[in-house]
Amino acid sequence: MKTVSSLLDAEWYARYKRISKLYIRSSIYDVTNRCNLRCKGCFFFSSDEDKAAPEEMDIRKWEAFIDQEKARGVNLAILIGGEPTLCLDRVEAFYTRLPTFCASNGLIKVPRDRFPDMMIGISLWGDEQDEKVLRGKDTFSVSSRNYQGDPHVYYLYTITPRQIGQTETIIRKIREVGLKVHMQLLSNDEGVNGFSWTPEQLAAIRAEMDAMLDAYPDTVISSKYYHEIITTGTMLGRRFGWDECPSVTRPLDRRTPPPKRLIDFIRCRVSSVGGITAARKIATLCEAFGVRTAWQEGGDNDPINQLASYHVDLSSSAFGIQEDNRFPPLVHEMMPGTAQIKKGYLYGSDGPGLGIDINEEMAAKHPLKPPPGTEDGTTVRGLDGSLVRP
Repeated sequence: MKTVSSLLDAEWYARYKRISKLYIRSSIYDVTNRCNLRCKGCFFFSSDEDKAAPEEMDIRKWEAFIDQEKARGVNLAILIGGEPTLCLDRVEAFYTRLPTFCASNGLIKVPRDRFPDMMIGISLWGDEQDEKVLRGKDTFSVSSRNYQGDPHVYYLYTITPRQIGQTETIIRKIREVGLKVHMQLLSNDEGVNGFSWTPEQLAAIRAEMDAMLDAYPDTVISSKYYHEIITTGTMLGRRFGWDECPSVTRPLDRRTPPPKRLIDFIRCRVSSVGGITAARKIATLCEAFGVRTAWQEGGDNDPINQLASYHVDLSSSAFGIQEDNRFPPLVHEMMPGTAQIKKGYLYGSDGPGLGIDINEEMAAKHPLKPPPGTEDGTTVRGLDGSLVRP
């Protein structure tokens, strides 16, 4: 079994232990809906986050909101976009109340007389040519000049497939301006031609990132296991990504006084933990410790698993929230009794058992096919019905 201590050398493990004792309770804030760039693949804009809510312009309301966040236990503010440096008054409202990290494209220099020790992560999307294609501008020439030698700044280097064989050039430039770098991979959310990864390219860039860590240990902030995770999509022997994120946010903790907790939910799949009986045992423990359930039944899960979660919800006072999964009319016809969502509520049927049946004759006309991008079908069961190891 892999443990934290087995993945880190003695110095980094000691650092990890010191950080873990800080009991960091961070929260992420979109400071503004505006940006001075429009990057192709920016999650904020490609997912319409900029349209999710109108931008609050009253600084007094920001200050009151931040005070409320601090009161509920937040002890680290992570500021993201649009571009936070367009609104330095809001950044200052956070910084004067909480330890603050700011993500920026680096085009606007943060005045160090106002923010002397605020950590800043500068985004960088490849070399000059990649930046011009994806961001419309070579940002490194500006950001490196703004922050040269700043001990509280590092680069978030987003590597593209075109960077294979060229990452060392970028890392050397970053080292020459006296900064550090953390590497990540472009997800190409907007499907820009030529910027999507193939398995062969992922294997190549993993080896290259490992080599950069070995060659520039004082510049590169990373680990080889992290490189493995982001290039293979697996962590601790299981898939890693949006579809697989079970978590328990409250441990069996008897510290006095108790630490402040921002979230008190347990999130895992009924099918992955062992079915209804095992899920009921988890829910019973949650009842005893004041934790709410939030069964994960979205994504590639099926109507049967959704109804299993539904019945566990109904049987436990620990019920908190239920992840939804909306099935097309064909599924409702093929599997009579499939739960329905109406105005935010999930409705099962009054049939026996889970209240669901299957029309086998109709199902035979619609055989299972692997979802796009998968080999074995789903993260719950294989196409042959075998359980996928959780």
